[in-house]
Amino acid sequence: MNTALSISIQGYQLIRERIKALETDLDETTLHDTIEGLSDLHTIIEHVARSALADEALAAALRLRIGDMQERLSRIEHRAGNRRGIARDAMLEA
Repeated sequence: MNTALSISIQGYQLIRERIKALETDLDETTLHDTIEGLSDLHTIIEHVARSALADEALAAALRLRIGDMQERLSRIEHRAGNRRGIARDAMLEA
């Protein structure tokens, strides 16, 4: 896991536990809202998620490009075979 993310998670958990210990009557929603303002964990998670989306888009584009390149390779190999056949036939006839 990313070091910055690990540190943020630990900080988030530490802050959460300390606030819960000090404010025992705090409901979960208020606790969450309070911690969200004190931690950069949400921002880091957003960056990681956006990075994952960018990687997925790149992977999809590469899959398409690889498919196109494989088709081109097939055509070139087929053309090479045809040309070898033409050369062979010409030598046999000569």
